[in-house]
Amino acid sequence: MKVYNKTMITLGVAFLIMLLMITATVNHLLLDGYEQIEEQEMEDNVIRIERAIQSDISYLDTTVYDWAAWDDTYRFIETNNSEYIESNLADETFSLLDINFMLFFDSSGNIVYSKFYDLEKEETITPPKNLVELFQPGSYLLEHSDTRSNISGLLMSSTSPMIVASRPVTGTNKQGPIKGTLVMGRYLDESMIMSLEENTLLPVELLYYRNTDLPDRLEYDIVEVSNNNYSVSVSENSETVSGYGLMYDVFGNPALILRTQMDRDIYFSGLRIMDSIFYLVIGIFLIVALLISWILKKNLFSRLNLLGESVNAVGSQGDLSSRLEIGGDDELSTLADNINGMLSSLEDTSLLLNSTIETTVDGIIIVDNEQHVLLINSSYKQICDLPVELQFERDASKVLAHFLELVDNKEDLLGKINDRRGSDLKGKTLVKFKDGRSFETYSLPIVMEGDVAGRMHILHEITEVIQREEELKQQIMIREKIEKELLISEEKFSKIATFAYDAMIMIDSKGKTIFWNQAATRIFGYKGSEVAGRDIHSLLSPERYLNNFRKNFDKFVSTGEGNAVGHTLELEARRKDGTEFPIELSLSSIKLSDGSWNAVAIIRDITERKQLDSMEKEILERLTTIINNVDSGIMMIDAVTKEIVDVNPVAARLIGLPKEEIVGNLCHNFVCPADKGKCPIVDLNQKVDKSERILLTRDGEQLPIVKSVVSVKMHEKEYLIESFYDLSVRMKVEETLVKAKIAAEESNQSKSEFLANMSHELRTPLNAIIGFSDMLQLNEDRFTDKEKRYIGNISSSGRHLLDIINDILDLSKVEAGMTSLNIEEFNVSDVVDEVLKSLIPIGNKKNLGINVEADEGIIINADRLKFKQILYNIIGNAVKFTPEDGNIDISAHVSGTSLHIIIKDDGIGIPSEDQKYLFEPFKQVDSALNRSYEGTGLGLAIVKRYIEMHGGKIRVESEPGRGSSFILELPLNY
Repeated sequence: MKVYNKTMITLGVAFLIMLLMITATVNHLLLDGYEQIEEQEMEDNVIRIERAIQSDISYLDTTVYDWAAWDDTYRFIETNNSEYIESNLADETFSLLDINFMLFFDSSGNIVYSKFYDLEKEETITPPKNLVELFQPGSYLLEHSDTRSNISGLLMSSTSPMIVASRPVTGTNKQGPIKGTLVMGRYLDESMIMSLEENTLLPVELLYYRNTDLPDRLEYDIVEVSNNNYSVSVSENSETVSGYGLMYDVFGNPALILRTQMDRDIYFSGLRIMDSIFYLVIGIFLIVALLISWILKKNLFSRLNLLGESVNAVGSQGDLSSRLEIGGDDELSTLADNINGMLSSLEDTSLLLNSTIETTVDGIIIVDNEQHVLLINSSYKQICDLPVELQFERDASKVLAHFLELVDNKEDLLGKINDRRGSDLKGKTLVKFKDGRSFETYSLPIVMEGDVAGRMHILHEITEVIQREEELKQQIMIREKIEKELLISEEKFSKIATFAYDAMIMIDSKGKTIFWNQAATRIFGYKGSEVAGRDIHSLLSPERYLNNFRKNFDKFVSTGEGNAVGHTLELEARRKDGTEFPIELSLSSIKLSDGSWNAVAIIRDITERKQLDSMEKEILERLTTIINNVDSGIMMIDAVTKEIVDVNPVAARLIGLPKEEIVGNLCHNFVCPADKGKCPIVDLNQKVDKSERILLTRDGEQLPIVKSVVSVKMHEKEYLIESFYDLSVRMKVEETLVKAKIAAEESNQSKSEFLANMSHELRTPLNAIIGFSDMLQLNEDRFTDKEKRYIGNISSSGRHLLDIINDILDLSKVEAGMTSLNIEEFNVSDVVDEVLKSLIPIGNKKNLGINVEADEGIIINADRLKFKQILYNIIGNAVKFTPEDGNIDISAHVSGTSLHIIIKDDGIGIPSEDQKYLFEPFKQVDSALNRSYEGTGLGLAIVKRYIEMHGGKIRVESEPGRGSSFILELPLNY
């Protein structure tokens, strides 16, 4: 960027900063001042409205004082005479005093007279209940300690705020004693607010302090006024400003928020003044900037441009003998003279440098950043064989193009030249000419005053040096390769021999041990020092092998051949402790340079392998025996080809073919023919476990089977093991059981119908017996005591038998399906009371405590009679089995859509093993109970059937000696 432009930008920035500073200052001094004036006026307005309200309160207090310090009022409190009311408390009085109500209280705080008046409608109104409640005896508003006491201010009610004044009634002398209290009040309604606006010439709005429905912004203002008693805020559109004041009630609590607002004329006036100042400052700055620009351009920048053009001319021509001509007698002319002196010094230095460069054997070329050739020495011209037209060329790109045509690595070299161009990087590159010469090129930056002005490229020939280095490298590489191969070979043999798991033993032509590794020590027990130089056969071979070894050893010594050479044999060997063990022997012969034969033996201890082979054979025999004797058919199938690999005898018997004719067939020829092409295991990747399938026999018969399949892998091959068993026998048995079940159910149905019919036949004569016995008891005066006892026994026994027959009849009807539900809506507590009325007399004889705890108003839709019988049977059992002085607790509550009833007693209890028989018909828990307590064992069976008919459940919790709890759960709406 030019100096002129920089100077103008600097001046512009300076003027902009000054403009911003002036604007900020004016804004701070002017706008803030106007805002303070606006806020002060707003606060004065709020205070003005508050004073107007306080003036109304003071006026009201004065009025109350005049009326309270009046003998007529004093006598009215004593006598409550009607003349006072007619003459002083007429409607015109309220309109004249501009009040809404007057309250007269005696000294005890009891109201003597009250009147409420609607000033707008001009009529008497009913006293608001919530307002009268504020003036109960003992209220703060009615407490006056002396004759000059007064209470006045705001009073809040649930309907409207108001101003009130309270004064003691003392009479005209104001000496007392205090006879009561007079209270006057005025509602802060729209008419009073309009009066305030007329008096103050300001808009007035009253807000409840505790109002929860205010907008968020207004709630923020209320928080501010709560903290400071006054607050000022600007509207969202900045057009108006609002002022808030906090007003307290007579109890000293925050009650109302006073709000007024006005247009922001003061603030906008300040804005207009500020805009005028802003435009005035901008105009002044523009005029000053144009004037400074003209002066600088004429006296400074025109001469600087001339100096720059002269320096550029010297640089482009490269003529250090040129000089600058700048007139005048100032800093610019002095600078021109200094530059001329520097050019003279550079001219002398250049002559010396050129002389030195021309004498060096290295080729040198110097290029500036604009790719102008500054210098080429004669060595560079000779190395690159520059033609005459290029020896004085100023364009470096043409010289470079000629140079690149001479080298092999053209692309690589061009990339490095471009990377270093204009940078301060130093670089060295190997350059190979097409004629076979090699050079090192040095690229060095030319730095002037910290900036890179160009680059110097030097060509140094290294052809002979590279040739000598290549010859030396070849010799070193050959030697290193030979040494490395020897070391690797030696290391490999050493590690293999030393750490091999198998024993490695080497013997010479005399049968003496010359090598013995660690594995040999582990296997045979001999250390290397113990066997070195000793005959190996006598140490390791059992006696039975020695003659054969020695006989064939002579042949090995002469030819290197033998019966064991080149083969792997399984033999027995002998350890140091004399024990024999199986080994695997591999023997090789080695002919040394002296013509003698040595032997290398690799020996492996195969004791564990022999043991595993024996165990594997035994396990295989056991497994074969198990598979051949199980009741299920087993089939092994190739998972890839789906061919049958093996079957057990049961599978062959079910198919009806010998094993040889089954093996090799596709599995779908016999098992699951319908799944051919969509096998659940192989094709669909599903699991088959105890799945019903079809087996085809030799005759084509489809045999139902239950099949399970597992996938196994043996010898890196996957197989499917299918096991199955015949379902046909089981299906026949199941069919027989189903028929037997149907016959049993029909028999049970017939039994229930028979019992139901018989119960009716039995009940008819029993009713006659019970009826006649009851008639005889009515005339008991005609009988002796013994005859009376007999008649009583006949009646009680008949009734007991009738109860048994009724239970049998009810149970038979349920089991025969002859019972239906008559659903109706009823109160649970009513039914509980009915049941207890019939059972409490029995409980009282045993001094039982019966406690009922039930939710109120539980309504259920169910069969009322059956619900009553359910409760009667269970509570009756509790009464029967609870000993004297015991307790029975009955609770009923609703949980969700269900009714839960718990009947708990502290009776004899039921053992856990007998609880399963509780709800079975004709069964009782213990024979001893049968002797002690009456009953047929049908009550709980009927209870269970009735509960299940309602869609409910019943269960029992009991311990012997600790009582029982029966828990019933019934839906509220069946």
